[in-house]
This record gives sequence, C-alpha cells and structure tokens, in this order.
Amino acid sequence: MGYNFRTIQPLTETEREELNRLTRHALAIPRPSSFSPGQESKSQAAYEEAWRAVIQADPSDYQTNSVGLGVILESMGKLGMVHEAPRPAFPTLGEFGLDGHPDPEDDQLTAEQQAFLVAYEEVFSTDSGTGPIPWYKLDDDPWVITPREVKAALEVYDATPEELRREVSSQGDWWGRFVVFLRGVPDRGGMVLG
Repeated sequence: MGYNFRTIQPLTETEREELNRLTRHALAIPRPSSFSPGQESKSQAAYEEAWRAVIQADPSDYQTNSVGLGVILESMGKLGMVHEAPRPAFPTLGEFGLDGHPDPEDDQLTAEQQAFLVAYEEVFSTDSGTGPIPWYKLDDDPWVITPREVKAALEVYDATPEELRREVSSQGDWWGRFVVFLRGVPDRGGMVLG
C-alpha cells in the first residue's frame, strides 16, 4: 500500500510543466530489463537518474510504502520530531441541534448541518499549539500538519546530535529526500498524510 505526504498548496503551473517534462523524458528511457547483457550498468543508471529527477521535481508530494512509512515514523520518533499531544475535541451533534451526522454530499443541508460540517472539518486543521508534530496527526485521518508543527520538528532535527542524524541517514537516501521535502512544507501551507 502506498502513502503520500502531500502539501496543502499544490504545484504551481511552472512546477507542473517541469514535472511533466521530466516525466516524459523518464518514460522515453527503456526499462532496464529490456537491455541486452553488458548494457545494464549505464542504461540502468540513466533510467534510475531520470526517475529520481521526477521524484525530486515534485516538492508537493513525498511518496512511500507501508514499510517506508513505518521507518519514517520510527526515525521521527527517535529524533524527537513527533510528540504525544491530546487530540482536539470534535463538535457534537447536540451542539448544533442535530440528531444524525449530515451527509456532506447532500445539496439540501440546513444552516445547522452546514455549520456542523464546517466546525467538524476545522478540527482537522487545528494546530496542536506546542511542540513538533503530534503523533495523532500521523494516522489515517485527514489531519493537517501545520507549518508551525513542521518547523518545530525541523528545529528539533537540526538540534539533534550529528551522530544520531547520521545513524538515521545511513538507512538510505530516502531520509535526506524526506528532510528536503519537510523543509519546503511550511511555505506550502502544511501537509496531510494520506
């Protein structure tokens, strides 16, 4: 299963054009399995470099799989980039005079139903108030990890002893790419894990 950290602000038109150009270039390179023996090293390197450029050209998206997500979360925990924080309270139906959860797709919502849905969605964008990224925002719900939370996580990371950062980085180049992605997140309005 794949997971994406996506920034709130999408790619600009210029970024999208560059991403499309790089993708077309990468698609034009034959897959390494289609090369004859003896050509693998140069051809495979060109193929991998082209796709690496595609991945790096999208500052609004960091993709990983379930194993990679587990390693990222474990590394963030080890480095102190996440913390325990209480989940904010969601509005109750009674506060809005409702007895059933309204359907957001219903085009005949009452003012109370609309207000409830707005209040409910706003909870997902609430900043935790202190510390770096709260653990609860790294689950399956659409929590917005705010620019402040990401900046706080990066401040902790930057203050972490070099030896511990090297230990995490030694697991592969994915960590460096993830940190580069995180450094761009505050300028893009935060991020959501999905």
